[in-house]
This record gives sequence, C-alpha cells and structure tokens, in this order.
Amino acid sequence: MTTVPKNADLQAVCDICLQAIRPGEGAVWADQDAAWQAVWATPTTSGRACLAGQPAAVEWQTDHTVCVEIPGDAFTIPVEEISRWSSALHWTAHLISQRWVEATDWSEYLLRSLDPQHQTPGGLHPLQPQDRESEPCLIGNWP
Repeated sequence: MTTVPKNADLQAVCDICLQAIRPGEGAVWADQDAAWQAVWATPTTSGRACLAGQPAAVEWQTDHTVCVEIPGDAFTIPVEEISRWSSALHWTAHLISQRWVEATDWSEYLLRSLDPQHQTPGGLHPLQPQDRESEPCLIGNWP
C-alpha cells in the first residue's frame, strides 16, 4: 500500500505518532458531540449561537486508527478522501453548512496546512511546499 493516494497534493500525518497515514489507516476527525454541546451552551443571537471571537471548543485531529480510539459520534474524513486541495475545498463547502462546525477550529486547521510557518507536526501537509511570498494570497492577510 502506498503512503499517499495517486495524484495526492496532501499528506496526512498522525498527531500522536507523527508518522504518515496511509490510505485506509486513519482519518481527519472532530468530536461532533462535543461541538454540538458547545453550540447549545452558547448564548444565541437571532436564534444562532454566537461563537465569533471565541476560541474553538473542539479541535480537528488527524490520527491513525491504531493510535487513538476515535469516538463513535465523531465526524470523520478518511485520509484518502482529503488528499487533494480540491477535496479539502469540497469538505469545507460541506462543513460550513453544518452548524456544529462553528464550534470547531476547521478554518485554522486548514490554514495551518497552507502556511508552513504555522504548521504543526501532525495534520495535513502539502506534498509540495507552498510559497506564499511569491504567489498572491487569496485568503486574506492571515499571519
């Protein structure tokens, strides 16, 4: 089995063991139940939880299934389904319509993947480094 799917742009690295995750061996995931609890516990404005400006209650994680027991109610994205930038964009489009995602760090999780200066040892990593200095940044002036 190969380390990354054919035509992959991204490599998933386990947050626990810091090793590459092969297809079928892990996932990007968040505890959906904990996120919903954070949404329900937050005062509402116009019927929606007002989470703007608050730290994310739930962090997205990238793990081998043998390194951590992913909760049964977790929202999981198998690593082979988020191995290209286009698939990350697809998942983002899907997730932003989900109210519970407001309580997660999804945007920060993806931004850490985009910017090597903010990258963590685990998570998603570009197979080819992204040079933000030579190309215009289309996502704003993220530090």
